[in-house]
Amino acid sequence: MNGMGLMGFGWLWTVILVIIIFVAIYYFTAGFKQESTKSANALEIIKQRYAKGEITEEEFRKMKKEIE
Repeated sequence: MNGMGLMGFGWLWTVILVIIIFVAIYYFTAGFKQESTKSANALEIIKQRYAKGEITEEEFRKMKKEIE
């Protein structure tokens, strides 16, 4: 084995580990962005419903509190 064995590929494991960390960070932050967008969309919907008179002020406040 010429002294290489598994340790010869140590750099490869380091690269794989770094890639895994970056992928995990990407998906973790993407999830937060998605939740924020969902909340903003829901708020817009209840604002429109309130403006159209479909829901009362009390219902609007309750829904808004649940979203936030």
